[in-house]
Amino acid sequence: MEFPAYISRGRWDDGEYVSVEYTNAYDGFTPDYYILVVSSHDKGNSVLKAALTHVKKQYKTAYIKYADVYMGGMH
Repeated sequence: MEFPAYISRGRWDDGEYVSVEYTNAYDGFTPDYYILVVSSHDKGNSVLKAALTHVKKQYKTAYIKYADVYMGGMH
C-alpha cells in the first residue's frame, strides 16, 4: 500500500471504526452531505445493533443504513 494511507474503517475485520465520509462516495445516499460511520459489520449482526443503541444516546436520529464500502486496493 502506498504511503500516506488512510484506512478509515479498518482492513480485515468487522470492527467498530468511526469515520466521517462524504455521501457522494456511496450509492443510495443524498449527495453533498457528510455522514458519520461508526461501525462496519455484516447485515443482521447483533454487534451492529448494539453499536446503534450506544450511538443513539448522543445522536437520537442515528440509524442503520447498509452500503458497500470501498476499502482501498492492495498493490
